[in-house]
Amino acid sequence: MFLLFCFSFCSTLAVFVSRAHSRGSETVTSNLGARQYALGCYHTNTSFAYEHRLGRADALCSVYMRLRTLFLIYGLSTAAAFAAPYAMTAIENARRKTIPVNSEPPLESAPALQSRGMWSGDGPACSASNGTIYYGDAKQSDGRDPGGNLRPFAHSLRSDFLACAVGNDGTVYLPGVSNNRAWWLNAYEPTGQMKWSVPTQEVCSRPALGGDGTVYLVSRPRSGTTVLIHYGADGSQLWETPIGGTGWHPTAPAIAANGTIYVTAASQLVAIGSGGQEIWRVTVPHSASENVNGLIVGEDGRIFVQVVRGAVAFNERGEKLWEFLSDSQDMDGGIALGGDGTLYLASRFLYALDKTGKPKWEFKSELTYTTRDYFGHYPLIAKDGTIYANSYYDQLYAITPDGRKKWLVSGEPRAVTRAWGQPMLTRDGRLVTNAGWFAVPSGLASTGWPAENHDNSNSRRQENP
Repeated sequence: MFLLFCFSFCSTLAVFVSRAHSRGSETVTSNLGARQYALGCYHTNTSFAYEHRLGRADALCSVYMRLRTLFLIYGLSTAAAFAAPYAMTAIENARRKTIPVNSEPPLESAPALQSRGMWSGDGPACSASNGTIYYGDAKQSDGRDPGGNLRPFAHSLRSDFLACAVGNDGTVYLPGVSNNRAWWLNAYEPTGQMKWSVPTQEVCSRPALGGDGTVYLVSRPRSGTTVLIHYGADGSQLWETPIGGTGWHPTAPAIAANGTIYVTAASQLVAIGSGGQEIWRVTVPHSASENVNGLIVGEDGRIFVQVVRGAVAFNERGEKLWEFLSDSQDMDGGIALGGDGTLYLASRFLYALDKTGKPKWEFKSELTYTTRDYFGHYPLIAKDGTIYANSYYDQLYAITPDGRKKWLVSGEPRAVTRAWGQPMLTRDGRLVTNAGWFAVPSGLASTGWPAENHDNSNSRRQENP
């Protein structure tokens, strides 16, 4: 298209110039004839016509040569302008591949992978206080031997168990679809027996659990506004509050230590009181209806929201404290909060942000520039301060609190899809993945917000320090 435009432009210009030259030649020739007549010079009409045609041919040839040169120069410069960014990108990518990333040797050897032949291949979903681990395929195992002695939790379940949560008494809560394709919030006894079931809308979040056995759920009909629903311990609906928004992937509520429930609605953060009343709502910068990936609450009442390029922090009055934006446009990854107030953000790189939002350090996968690897899972924080983070290409890292590589295990065995997946760190120091588990020195931290849903029971509830 571009070359066709240039050819048409030059052809039109050539016709215009030739016509103008023709008119100029006729004028010059007329004046010349008058002078010849006055001087008594005589030329035949044939000779005059021949000279006139010869002059026009020379002029057209000159115009053609100039236009051809102009077109060649313009075409080459345009091609160079188009090709330059791609060439610079290729040069920059080649340069980056030579950059050593975390090239220092690990501080210690990685623990051995404890794998089981009957491993389900589905990652850990939630865990009960007695150590029982529930997996994404609705199976369970003893937490002392993750992946061993797997057994079904409930044969009739058709739900995705990755959205499960476990109460203090062992009750398992699970939103999902029933046999007649209707959507329900189900509560099960630890034995797998149905405790109660209530209908929900098709679009709903994972549940958040109150300390008194109540349940909070963000839900909306296929066509309608989003609401926050509060259920009692027996499944009865206590209240319902409209929060707005029409997103298809609502973020789960986060419960503060004082009982305030925080939810996101489109590009807003909304604070709801324990009685269902709206306290305040503020706009979250750099977010939209589907651009909030994480919502957590600190022990000091600060609220952190992960957006498409970073994270934003608010105080308990809804005032923005700071925002941090990375160079990544990815929504994968997640956030976790250490007991010292450090926020860990997985957004291509792994960032450690202090209480003012300033980076303390950043950590890159060794495959960052060779395969465009990035940290696409939520980081985990152990009691000893170690951060565990898995990348898209299954580079499972243990990272020290000051950002150094403690150890690395590459994704093996490859027979399991997404070898490590989203890990779970148990209280007694077992790092459970899709492909097996590792014995590590320290279990999941009990302060801050050390995992995606605060704890392994997925309560999404902050406790009083």
